[in-house]
Order: sequence, then C-alpha cells, then structure tokens
Amino acid sequence: MIANGDISSRGAKDLLVLIEKSPNSAAKTLAEKHGLLQKSDASDIEPIIEKIIADNAKVVAEYKAGKTASLQFLIGAAMKAAKGAANPTVIKELLVKKLDNAD
Repeated sequence: MIANGDISSRGAKDLLVLIEKSPNSAAKTLAEKHGLLQKSDASDIEPIIEKIIADNAKVVAEYKAGKTASLQFLIGAAMKAAKGAANPTVIKELLVKKLDNAD
C-alpha cells in the first residue's frame, strides 16, 4: 500500500496498530474504515491547492522570486488543510505546475 502510494508511512504506522487489534480484518478495509488512505486524485486536491495559493500570497511571491524553500511551506500548508489525507507528491506536482504557470 505504501509502494502504490495508497497510504503514507505515518498512515502505515497507524494501520499496523489497527491490524494488531483486529488481526482478522483486511488491511485495506481497516485503512478505508479509519480514513488512512491518501487522496491522489488531482481533482480532489486542486481546490486545496487553490486555497493555499490564495491564502499565502507572500510565500507564493517568495517562491516565484527564487526562494525554493517556500515550496516546502506551501506543501506543508496543503497537507495540513487536507488533514494529512493528500498524497504529498501529488501536492508538490500540482503546486509547482500552478506556480510556474501563473502570471
């Protein structure tokens, strides 16, 4: 599930605890039931990205001025907004695409 990007390493740790408590349940079923699966669909993540960009104009300007560390802040803000349920790789790809193509 980690290799496929279905679950984060943090989610996997939580899932292991759940598997130990419910050894007869399937891992994927437990992950779904407890909201541990990551969202990797761009259509689910794009509204979060739009809001993060709109709410952080100063950080966006810093990124566009060459401060690449600002991207990490924006990724973190998006992960927080998604309550950790979004795939950080997809978040980064969408942020870079939007920021590099924006005027």
